[in-house]
Amino acid sequence: MRITDIPDVRSISPDSAPKRRSEAPDQAVELMERSGKIDDVEAYRIQANSERGAQDAGI
Repeated sequence: MRITDIPDVRSISPDSAPKRRSEAPDQAVELMERSGKIDDVEAYRIQANSERGAQDAGI
């Protein structure tokens, strides 16, 4: 996926306000799924959560 593929009315939620940091990647995956930008939702979710784990660990 290219960065130019992301901007889309269906993949943006200006009212999004995750209550916890862990909810942000899940909301992003849900928006990307709704916009039809990803084929394998589970693989995308795993990747998003693994990146979050690396950031939490300071990697």
